[in-house]
Amino acid sequence: MLHPIKGDHHEANKAEVERIIEGVGHEKDDVLREHYRVLLQLVIEKNPQFIETVRRDNAMGDVLMEIVKDRVEEEVSSAVKEEKQQLTLAHISDIMKKLNYTAKQAMDLISVPQSQRSTYTKLLSKQAR
Repeated sequence: MLHPIKGDHHEANKAEVERIIEGVGHEKDDVLREHYRVLLQLVIEKNPQFIETVRRDNAMGDVLMEIVKDRVEEEVSSAVKEEKQQLTLAHISDIMKKLNYTAKQAMDLISVPQSQRSTYTKLLSKQAR
């Protein structure tokens, strides 16, 4: 448990944080592992200076870094996907304007997969507003 101090602030106990980190590192069930991750994220947000001391502990630091690595990879992957989508949308829009193509013709021209076309059609309609 996190022990409350003054007001809305919380102070973490090192043993408790280590238990959470170990839980994330050893849990095989994806749902429980995600619960541990969420709990750890809350601990990190409330106790950034404390996490630095836990990180220095080699065993705990390795597990913590692995958890953070997973989170960073997820966020980078999501950002790359978003950037690619925005770039494709810009290409479709430019083709439509410069060549006077329909959205379908523009997507055909740059080979947008059928599975993604409804997404781009929706984004184009939002852009037109």
